[in-house]
Amino acid sequence: DSYWNTLCLPFSIDNTGGTPLEGAIIKELDVTTSSLTDGLLTLNFKDATGIVAGKPYIVKWTLTEADFTVTTDAEWETLASNVNNGTEEYSGKLVRLGADINVSTMVGTSEHPFQGTFDGDGHTLTLSLSDTENQGTAPFRYISDATIMNVKTTGTVTGNLHCAGLVGFAKGGTNIIKNCNVAASVICSGGDHSHCGGIVGH
Repeated sequence: DSYWNTLCLPFSIDNTGGTPLEGAIIKELDVTTSSLTDGLLTLNFKDATGIVAGKPYIVKWTLTEADFTVTTDAEWETLASNVNNGTEEYSGKLVRLGADINVSTMVGTSEHPFQGTFDGDGHTLTLSLSDTENQGTAPFRYISDATIMNVKTTGTVTGNLHCAGLVGFAKGGTNIIKNCNVAASVICSGGDHSHCGGIVGH
């Protein structure tokens, strides 16, 4: 109830915590300084103190600086290598996808799962993944206490155990998957087809 009450118009923006506007900078149209002169429209905005229906606003979220940004296939390989070798599992860190890339290497092992936040920023991973070791098949093969968000996947994933279009095995802790679009073909072949799924295998 408190969530919906916060969103009812008009409402104060002194505290936007827990709402879709959390962390946003909100400006409202300043009618006293905006003008239309000789066909030139000038719109000025000022800090908003509240939100009411029928008034124009500009809403901007400041992008959190990433600890590691992936913009190429090679940088994805670096991410996978860091996690899989136990060099860096990104616990408490943000990894951001900065471009559409092709993925043929999986991130995370049973011993070294990905433990950070991965923000796809609306970009697409085109997958070409297969498992020959019966360890799982997914772009994120193992995660633990991780967040995977805002990413799209397409392409093909072929495997047996822990096979999925996004996360193979979500291990302990709190794992969050949100605002993701999984359109990859998941093909479970061989063995007992254990723990296969579209988004998460196990």
